[in-house]
Amino acid sequence: MKNKLSTKSILIIVSVFIVVIIAIVLIIRIIEKGNQPIITTNEQIQQEHGIPVEVEKVAKRSLIVKEIFTGTVEGINETMIYPKVSSQINQIRVRIGERVSVNDTIAVFDTKSIGGMNLKYDQTRSAYLDAEKDFERMKNLYEVGAISEQVYDKARLKLEINKSNWDAIVSAIFVTTPINGVVTELFYDEGDLPQKNSAIAKVVNYRKVKIKIQVNEADISKLKVDQTAQIKSTSYSKLFNGKISEISLSANPATRNFEVTVIVPNKELLLRSGMFAEVTLFLTEIDDVISVSKDALVISGNESVVFLVDEDNLIHSRKIVTGQDDGVFVSIRAGLNVGETVIIEGQNRIKSENQKAIIKNPDSN
Repeated sequence: MKNKLSTKSILIIVSVFIVVIIAIVLIIRIIEKGNQPIITTNEQIQQEHGIPVEVEKVAKRSLIVKEIFTGTVEGINETMIYPKVSSQINQIRVRIGERVSVNDTIAVFDTKSIGGMNLKYDQTRSAYLDAEKDFERMKNLYEVGAISEQVYDKARLKLEINKSNWDAIVSAIFVTTPINGVVTELFYDEGDLPQKNSAIAKVVNYRKVKIKIQVNEADISKLKVDQTAQIKSTSYSKLFNGKISEISLSANPATRNFEVTVIVPNKELLLRSGMFAEVTLFLTEIDDVISVSKDALVISGNESVVFLVDEDNLIHSRKIVTGQDDGVFVSIRAGLNVGETVIIEGQNRIKSENQKAIIKNPDSN
């Protein structure tokens, strides 16, 4: 009986101990749960404390209005070199990238096969040299009165005919460039047989280049010959300076645009034919006009909107009417006054009116 009571007592004590442990664990978990931090979203924080933004004051400025046009670079003078006969190329005397001068030989054609000219190189050369000797002899005789003027004229005419034939065959065999420039393309190799109407080379004068742009009728009246332009190519970080050389007097019937040609000095030969270029033209200057940074604008449909910060650092939106811009600042025709504070960075965080603004650049306010 005594042993049974002892066993029962032990069971009671163990049960009580387990219950106490469970109770302690539950109490600890409840306390820990109560001490967990409250997680808030970034939007909730901004709604309570404010939105970080950058601002600037509306002010009066002088704006130089400019417009950017695009075009393709061309050499100031370009020419395709064509053969005068259908004959085999014996020799190519230039390389791509080589500078050439007027009358430099580009290619030499086969002297034994001058198709379609009814002329043979050796015979024509011999006839020309003989006529030249005969004329010199007749000239000496004529000067001393040994022959008549008619005989002298006949010798002179014979020389002119043979020289013309010789010049024709030489120009057909030795194909030359009519301009100074750089060989940019060679379309055939030695041994090839190009057709008469197929170019064998291209020569471009790069000392100056031209860029043709299309200007609408609203801007064409603001341009004039010799007006300066800035040129930017995606190939280089530097800017090139040029001038308007020609303005078309009539618009393209299809586009209603006017063609304007800009000439750009290119002594270093950096700009090459076929390059894409941006041409900036300065159209007009506006003095003392209310303006803001273009970064302040938020386009909503066909309307321009800005966000302002009032004296209590609360945010409000306002529709405005804009005018011309210089690429950085835009003129304001209606909707803003000098001294008002507009947001130029952080507009994408604004969710509603009267949110508080935390100004990141207080010196601008």
